[in-house]
Amino acid sequence: MLFEYVFVYLMIDVFCLAFSIVIFTKINIDMGTEREVNALRGLTVAYMAFLVIDAIWAMGTYDSWLMTRAATGIFEAMTLLLMGIVAFCWFLYVEFRLGSPYAQHRRFVVLSAIPVFIIILMYATTRFTGLIYTIGPDATFVEGPLALLPDVVFLLYVVVATIHAVIRFVRERSSIRRFEIAPLMWFAIPPVACGILDIFLHGMPVMALSTFASVLLVFMSSQDSRINTDALTGLNNRRRAMQYIEDSVAGISEGTLFGVFMIDVDYFKDINDKRGHGEGDHALQLIAEGLRRAMDGHHGLAARWGGDEFLVATFLNAAENPVDLEEGIQRAIDAVCERSGVGYNVSVSMGYALAERDEAISDLVAEADRMLYEQKAEHHAALKHAR
Repeated sequence: MLFEYVFVYLMIDVFCLAFSIVIFTKINIDMGTEREVNALRGLTVAYMAFLVIDAIWAMGTYDSWLMTRAATGIFEAMTLLLMGIVAFCWFLYVEFRLGSPYAQHRRFVVLSAIPVFIIILMYATTRFTGLIYTIGPDATFVEGPLALLPDVVFLLYVVVATIHAVIRFVRERSSIRRFEIAPLMWFAIPPVACGILDIFLHGMPVMALSTFASVLLVFMSSQDSRINTDALTGLNNRRRAMQYIEDSVAGISEGTLFGVFMIDVDYFKDINDKRGHGEGDHALQLIAEGLRRAMDGHHGLAARWGGDEFLVATFLNAAENPVDLEEGIQRAIDAVCERSGVGYNVSVSMGYALAERDEAISDLVAEADRMLYEQKAEHHAALKHAR
């Protein structure tokens, strides 16, 4: 009976590992920004490592493999540590996915990782400090006074990420954006539910299955986002932008401003002709990064409309001037170009239109386009005059 139990346990771990490997091979840059993709990859790798260690722990615990109690205890501690790293990567993924302004800075990642490094250090030195566990003289595994601290710290990552997702879901006005945020709230449900179940059914592979369910949920959600993502820039594509505008315009209430900004790159043909199409693609990626930065703190969307045209659609409060947002977009693009060291700045022309409830998308875009090409003509005239 014991052999059959261990066999089933191992088969569940192997099943989850095999499908996790498949998921990992399918994760690519089309599924979000570079940071989102890296966080998702880190989460998947940590989970796969957890499955391997969990399988070894199961064989040692149920005497299918010659292993001392101390060794099985150490392996169990390693599974908890790896699940903690999964929680940390999930926290980063949520913050990147939600577009949190502070998450765009490298300092945020470093500060967020400090608790993880401290816990890893505690595990590495527990043989001498006994804080997490100690090995008794009879080769037994004994939990230390801070054995529960890693669990609490790692649980906080999931709790904070979930609360942030719930807050953004409640505040978001677009039903389409809410649909995208919803999976970020659901991730924690299977592991928490199964964690409670594990208290009563300790020794069952409930964490492996529940975490796999969450990983699969996130992967499927990310796959859905590929349909609405521009492959080159990682921004939303035209289809997604039109859906968002239609949904937002229908929900405009009295006293609410909603603006559509059309953006066109100045002299983009010169970049392609003089520096090559590869550099032209790079310039578009720099603009996309600038738009992401400019949209920090706004309830809106940035998209690639087509070619070298971009679109920003966002709600504005009564104190905001659309011209100020235009200037902020150009400053953000300038800052990205300067930091990248490309040796040139990319200027853009912009036009905007403020929407009324249920206004047609075509009318909004046409009005923004009209203003865009007026500004573009001014830019060309100014350049000719300067020459």
